Amino acid sequence: MEEREGRKGWKEGKGNRLFTFHASRFTFYASRITPFVIFLGLLVLPLSFLVTIHQWDEEVRADEPITPPGMIRIPAGEFIMGSDQGEPDERPAHRVFLKSYFIDLFEVTNAQYYRFWLADGGEKSTHTPDSYGDDFDTPTATQSKEFSIGDWPEIADTKPNHPVVGVSWSDAVAYAKWVGKRLPTEAEWEKAARGPKGFLWPWGNALDLPIKGTKIHANIWNSEAPTANTLAPVGSYPTGASPYGVMDMAGNVWEWVADRYDESYYYRSPRDNPQGAKYGSWRVVRGGSWANDAYVALSINRFSSYPEQGTSFIGFRLVKDVPEQAEEMQKSK
Repeated sequence: MEEREGRKGWKEGKGNRLFTFHASRFTFYASRITPFVIFLGLLVLPLSFLVTIHQWDEEVRADEPITPPGMIRIPAGEFIMGSDQGEPDERPAHRVFLKSYFIDLFEVTNAQYYRFWLADGGEKSTHTPDSYGDDFDTPTATQSKEFSIGDWPEIADTKPNHPVVGVSWSDAVAYAKWVGKRLPTEAEWEKAARGPKGFLWPWGNALDLPIKGTKIHANIWNSEAPTANTLAPVGSYPTGASPYGVMDMAGNVWEWVADRYDESYYYRSPRDNPQGAKYGSWRVVRGGSWANDAYVALSINRFSSYPEQGTSFIGFRLVKDVPEQAEEMQKSK
C-alpha cells in the first residue's frame, strides 16, 4: 500500500515537473516567436495596403479613355475664347464649355496623307494635293533648294515629315473620314492652342519669351527661325508647344477647321460646344503660316479661305471624340 502511494506521488510529481517544463518551453519559444509574428504583421500590412492601392489605381485607369497614338487628350471644361482687344471678328471674349476630345499632336504629314491617297486611287484620286515645284519658293541666302515645297507625290518620299499642303477643305474632310477622325471645331482648335490660361501664342503671352535657351518658337515669315520663309517638318519648334503639349499651332501652316466663317459669330455663339455658323461660303483657318508674320499667328486670330482650293500654306490636323461612357465615368469621380 505504501509502495502504491509512493509510486502515485512520484507520478504526480513527475507530471507536475513535466507540465512546468513544457510550460517554460512554451514561454521560451513564445518570447522569441512573438516579435517575429509582429514583424511579419508590420511587413504584410503595408504590402496589403499597396496591393489595395494598386487595384484601385487599375480600376481608375480602366475607367479612363485610352488616348490614341499620336494624339493628346484635351480635358472637358470652360475656357475664354476670343479677345476684347482683338480684331472685330475676335470679339467679344466669351466663355465656352467643351466636352473632352483628342487632338493630333502634329499636323497631318505628307507620308500620312500619301497612304490615304494611294487607297483613294493614287493618280486617279480626286483628292490629289496641288504641286508647287522646286522653284516655288525663292531661297534666302542661308537656304538651299532643299527647303522648297516640291511636287506631289514625290515629296511624300523626299519630305515625309512635312505637313501636307495644297489640300482643300474637302480633301481634309475625306482624309478625316478615312482615318475615323474629324476636323476640329474652331473652339476646339483655340482651346488646344491657348490652354486654360488663354495665352496669346501657344507658348505664352510674349512672342520672344525665353524658353529652354531660345526665343524662337514658330516658323513664321522673315524671322530668325532656321526654316523661315518656307515649310518646315512638323515638330521643328518644340518650345512652341501649347500648354496641353500640342505642337506647331502657330506658324508653318494654317489649319482647316470645321466651321464656316462668320465675322460676327462670337456675338451669338452658344456657350456649350459651339459648332460654328450655319451659313457661309468660306471655311475658317487658324494658326498662321510660314508666309505670315507673328501677329497673324496669334492663337486668337481668325481667317478664312475658299474651301475648294488648296494653297502652299494651308494644312490640317484632326480630332477624335472621347467615348461618351468614358467621359461620363470621369465626370462622376
